[in-house]
Amino acid sequence: MLSLSFNNVYISDFDAIVGPNEKKGNIKKIKRYIKDFYYGEKTFELCQIKMENEIIDNLLSKCCNDVDLIIGGDLTNQICSTTYATNKVNISLIGIYSACSSFIEGLIIGSNLISSGAANKIVNVTSSHNLAA
Repeated sequence: MLSLSFNNVYISDFDAIVGPNEKKGNIKKIKRYIKDFYYGEKTFELCQIKMENEIIDNLLSKCCNDVDLIIGGDLTNQICSTTYATNKVNISLIGIYSACSSFIEGLIIGSNLISSGAANKIVNVTSSHNLAA
C-alpha cells in the first residue's frame, strides 16, 4: 500500500456553495446555497460556472490573489465549467479528469507541488451540478 507524506502543506481556507438538495441534507456547516437549480442563469451549465466563479473569486480575495495555480475539474464534460470559470483570472490551470474524485486528486497534486517547493498557494476547485452531469 502506498503512503504519501507532505511537508508544510495545509488547507488555509475553504468555500462551498451547495444546491437545494444538499441544503436539505446533513451538511450543516455550509452557509451558502442556491435556492433553485439555475441560480439566476439560463442553463444548469451556466449555473455551475457561476458557482465556481464565486468560489474562486472569494478564495482569491482572501489570498490577496497570491495564488500560483488553480487545479480543478467538474462533471460537465469533465473540465468545461472549470475552464470557463477560470478564464477571467490570470492564473494557470491544471484541469483534472477524475469525475467524483477530482477534489482528492487536486489535493494530492497540489500537495506534491507545494511540498516540493514548486508552488506556494494553490486553489483546488471541483464542482458538480446534479442536472448537468
